[in-house]
Amino acid sequence: MAIRAVVFDIGGVLEITTDLGVAEQWENRLGLPVGELDTRSPPSAAATPSHT
Repeated sequence: MAIRAVVFDIGGVLEITTDLGVAEQWENRLGLPVGELDTRSPPSAAATPSHT
């Protein structure tokens, strides 16, 4: 049987990922308020509906 598809799960789309606190660590290191990185990160193209 030939492989017909390959699925990649990058961070919590198909698999629930554990919050390791990495964003909070970077916020602390950079002197940012808690939650700042989440508010500044635009949604990915995959999460944005296409208007075609």
